[in-house]
Amino acid sequence: NNNNNNNNSGNEPPRAWTTSPTDDNTIIKLHHPSIPTTTTTSYKFDQVYGEQSTTQQIYNDIISDIIHSVCNQGQNGTVFTYGQTSTGKTYTMHGIVMAAGRDIFRYCQKKE
Repeated sequence: NNNNNNNNSGNEPPRAWTTSPTDDNTIIKLHHPSIPTTTTTSYKFDQVYGEQSTTQQIYNDIISDIIHSVCNQGQNGTVFTYGQTSTGKTYTMHGIVMAAGRDIFRYCQKKE
């Protein structure tokens, strides 16, 4: 959850987005203070993870169900990540791939 606004004090640049105060799965685009606008742009997602989220939390919330479906029901599974450059998608997905591989091999061992 990134409930920070553009009026921060310090050296941190202003945020480009925040989560909705009523729905953590909706992000709201924050407009630059120098650009006059009366509109708000928001986007709704199945899940939104912020800076404090861990790879294990994401894996447990989403990926483990996909791995279960692939291994036990023969379904295909896909994970798609989207986000701003340099926000940790590759780092997070590396951890997810490692955890998924571990769980897939565990499922295979159980079936032997």
